[in-house]
Amino acid sequence: LNAQAQREALFWGYSPDARLAQIAKRTSKPIVPLETLAHQVTALVPASQAEFDNAFDSTLDAVESGKIQTELVQLNKAWQQNDWQAIVKLEQEMTTHQPAFAIRLLDQRNVLMADRIDVMHQDGKRVFVAVGAMHMAGKTALPKLLQAKGYAVAYIPLRN
Repeated sequence: LNAQAQREALFWGYSPDARLAQIAKRTSKPIVPLETLAHQVTALVPASQAEFDNAFDSTLDAVESGKIQTELVQLNKAWQQNDWQAIVKLEQEMTTHQPAFAIRLLDQRNVLMADRIDVMHQDGKRVFVAVGAMHMAGKTALPKLLQAKGYAVAYIPLRN
């Protein structure tokens, strides 16, 4: 997948994650993870051999057919153009075609992240949170989980 991304001129060093980390370092702001590495690994590793086999086969098919390249371009374009509907559609496709993976990657992690954000706010800290775009969509989207905890959440579109 990394090679596919690089063929599309998508490099991690230019990602929002990397840029925000550089800004935080330059301004001496702490970076506090919302989850552990173990949570991320658990989300990415298939829960069974059957799920691994299915994911392996579908990933090979996606690479060979060019679908993965198209999806990478679509996701990047949706993010660059602030195309919320495209991001929602991509999240829905993942949920439909890979439900177990979507639950681990988004739903379960979103609950953990919302709890962590809540704890930081309860400690009286000012919090700036950066997460991937698909964590903002779906039935367990971070904004929905935070609203359920009593926070006022507003969508503020970025200027293109």
